[in-house]
Amino acid sequence: MGVYYNVDGFDLKGSPQVSRGFSRLKENGGDGDTFYLDWILLDDGEVDLLDGRDEFKSMGDFECDLLFLHELGVRGYIETVSEHHDFCRFELDDEGVKRFVGAVAYCETPEGVVNRESLKL
Repeated sequence: MGVYYNVDGFDLKGSPQVSRGFSRLKENGGDGDTFYLDWILLDDGEVDLLDGRDEFKSMGDFECDLLFLHELGVRGYIETVSEHHDFCRFELDDEGVKRFVGAVAYCETPEGVVNRESLKL
């Protein structure tokens, strides 16, 4: 069955090299044959996803996309969250694609107690 992931936020920027790389992909049959997700390059150099295309199922294919974007010269970060609330942040910098895994941690003591009295019921 698998786990679904959503792109939760990102800031990815390209360079003239990225623009040339995207152009070559389109000339060679479009980026759909190369990328797992539908990435687009905006006029201002930002890399974006087509609207409504931010859900995916294969983390491996997604990571391949990030590696390919990195090789084209894209830099920045992207954050994902799974349907099980697993968080990942990927940073694309000069060293490569770095993956950081996060989790929600709850404090040992409650912040407060909700009862009829606190809600004034």
